[in-house]
Amino acid sequence: MRLVCVEEGEVGAFVRLVSRLGCSCRVVCSGGVCRVYLEYVPSSLRVLKGFAAWIGYLLGRCRPVVPVPAASLPGLPGLLGAVHVSDGGDVCFERVGGGSVCLPVDVFWSHMGVFGSTGSGKSTTTAYVVSRLASCGVVGVVFDWHGEYRGLLGAFGSGFYEYSYPGLPRLPLLPGGDVDAAVDVFSDVLGLSDNQALLMLDLLESIRSYCLTGELRGRLGILLQLGGGPPRALDDVCRGGEGSLRGFMRLVMELYNRLYVVESRGEKEAWAALLRRLRMALREPGLFSLEAGSLEDVVQLPSEGIVVFNLSRIRSGRSRALYALLLARLLYEEAYRTNRLMNTVLVFEEAHNLNPRRGGMTGGVLSRLAEEARKYRLGIIVVDQSPGLLDKSLLANLNTVIMHRVHSSRDLEALKSVAPSSRELEKTLPTLRTGEAILASTALPAPVPIIIRAR
Repeated sequence: MRLVCVEEGEVGAFVRLVSRLGCSCRVVCSGGVCRVYLEYVPSSLRVLKGFAAWIGYLLGRCRPVVPVPAASLPGLPGLLGAVHVSDGGDVCFERVGGGSVCLPVDVFWSHMGVFGSTGSGKSTTTAYVVSRLASCGVVGVVFDWHGEYRGLLGAFGSGFYEYSYPGLPRLPLLPGGDVDAAVDVFSDVLGLSDNQALLMLDLLESIRSYCLTGELRGRLGILLQLGGGPPRALDDVCRGGEGSLRGFMRLVMELYNRLYVVESRGEKEAWAALLRRLRMALREPGLFSLEAGSLEDVVQLPSEGIVVFNLSRIRSGRSRALYALLLARLLYEEAYRTNRLMNTVLVFEEAHNLNPRRGGMTGGVLSRLAEEARKYRLGIIVVDQSPGLLDKSLLANLNTVIMHRVHSSRDLEALKSVAPSSRELEKTLPTLRTGEAILASTALPAPVPIIIRAR
């Protein structure tokens, strides 16, 4: 809802007044004039229209009306709203042959895919999109798999803040305290079987029960008490902090050793495989702790701009994937808990490492995030050289795709599910030069050839 038009120099005073009412707003500026829109209004604010007219009257930029007495306004706390300043509301691309084509920012809450073979320009295109979204007041969170976005964003003149290992914020392995969510993430990243996922769920629930009540319950509780009672590692887990993860790994190893007393061979083999995969994903020091936590416990993201999480120095690809999915889950939990519009896009490079297609199975953390996050303005951009390796349900949730050069018949077949299929498109994609692409979106009547040029 538009409130008022003000000059750029006066928008600060207007925003401060709106914020004192507990509202948050979006500001779009063009040609020296700013349009202010409400993003959130408390239910107690019943005089919104009159308040807007009153402010417009005071600033002298809207038609004068009878002002609303200040005494009638709700006495809400003076909370600073989430303000997003923009120089426009569209992300525009250069057409091949001249002209441009533009997408409104709202399209990006319905998710985007950027695909192309190595060297086709897909990462450059992604950096351009994130830069343009940032200029529209959207927060960009980039999970940089190869450490290349510092140069790419710089090529478009975009400022950003970068976290790089070993200086990455340490993440809790139980996002929002949700054991089921944690097991889902581990299952995707480690490729756990149903049996292994169930063992992981039982273990985490037993640990949580012991840390909260001091009691061990269930089947794993019995195993943990064999051979002299609960292992000392269990107390290290409950103390929290980085030591909790070391304690957790010792706990899993000790539990595996105790299994030789009571469990079947198949159960032992399942635990052995689980232990090996956990070691591969959790061996990097300082990345994780086995405790519950929320986004505010980990990192404070800005209200606008770009944040890059440079994962390239993490040796284990599974650790990188685990880090990206856990932080994405924390962002979603924050939106769900506060019912807040995040105005954020998450960029996942090498997305097949996070949401692979496994046999006939579909679905995963990233797919479910794509289904649930759009109502909170939490958009996803998946970037990959092999769309044929991605989960089908994730591809089905992409409403905009940018297709660079693609050769593989498997990848061309996968793109048919997200873009209008035609023989001409199939012939064109393998012949595109670096930087050239085909843009297809539900916001456009037909696919459009575009070109991305770095400055």
